[in-house]
Amino acid sequence: MLTTLEIRGFKAIRETNIIVLGPLTSLFGHRDSGQNAVIEALQWLQDAIVHGLHGATLRQGTTFEGLLHDGARRVAFVMTLGSEEEGETSYALEVATDDAGVPVVRHESCREGSDSVTALLTIHSRQVAGKSCVRGIEGASPLRDPDTLALSFVKKARAPGAERLRDLLQDAVFLRPSYMALGFRERVQPGAGAPVLDDPRRRDEEGRAVVALLRRLTPEVRALVVTEIAQLFPGERGNGALAVGAGDGETLARHEGGTSPQGEAEALQVPSWLLSEGMRWVTALFALLVVRPRPRLIVVQEIERGLDAGALNGVLRALRQASREGIQVLLSSHSPSLLDQMTPEEVIHVQCEEGETVFESVDGLEEVLLR
Repeated sequence: MLTTLEIRGFKAIRETNIIVLGPLTSLFGHRDSGQNAVIEALQWLQDAIVHGLHGATLRQGTTFEGLLHDGARRVAFVMTLGSEEEGETSYALEVATDDAGVPVVRHESCREGSDSVTALLTIHSRQVAGKSCVRGIEGASPLRDPDTLALSFVKKARAPGAERLRDLLQDAVFLRPSYMALGFRERVQPGAGAPVLDDPRRRDEEGRAVVALLRRLTPEVRALVVTEIAQLFPGERGNGALAVGAGDGETLARHEGGTSPQGEAEALQVPSWLLSEGMRWVTALFALLVVRPRPRLIVVQEIERGLDAGALNGVLRALRQASREGIQVLLSSHSPSLLDQMTPEEVIHVQCEEGETVFESVDGLEEVLLR
């Protein structure tokens, strides 16, 4: 589990200070206060692990300079992964631009163990000729490619903590408006079962990711998901659309609530993009909670979107239960309804003060609403 996080220089974030994360954490603030920048930064880091810095930046639809906070010259992360059973792992990364404006690693390090004397430095950096950053990796050859993260190449036998951190970030699932990154480390091989997306980190305007994910479930498990969703959206015509698998095309979902011109009930096939946004992303969420392997980190941007208060409470109950079962959950929200279901320890208040985004822990939820 990620226990602490610091981000500097990314979009609305000048510096977060230390954000303490728990099994369930909500970044709460007014619209455009900057809480979503944390989610975007983590997703950029995830893409950098998989595709390199340049590829990750392209996926943000901008240049690296477009990712920088006003006046910042580099993006930096410091994070800690920890548990009583596995110990503590600290990771630091700094990225800036070279003379051509291309993002390059300026510093990367990983330390396993909380004791400064006995801790193992599994990734360390050294500068060459004042420009290039060569990373040494425990048990592997030095890495000289400035576009690639050394974290991508750590091995469990020599750097178990670094590998756990890498896998947590690489396999994290981000549920954002019109964007669903449904990636899983253990892929279903052709002919071995349900299909998966060729590129699980692409924009999903048509809802194909939801259909592909549901097809990974057995009919029995999928029926459980249908039941959960029906309870959140009572009476909404189209709950049967979650019974996926009968259609030939990836975008087809099964709609059980249709009526023929003669007034007789019949099963129809409808495109998944006709589902409401709220139903689509909640369907993906509930499927993620039962799919195997389960993601260890789920990040939801603007959790209240497309949901009424009753559905929001149901989603939060499911996420809280998942957090008790080992899935770490990070949310962003600007809905006061969310606070009714949270404890002060689970809320980070995000505010914009004089153009700067400020992240603060809270002693009571009343102070969040009064600011």
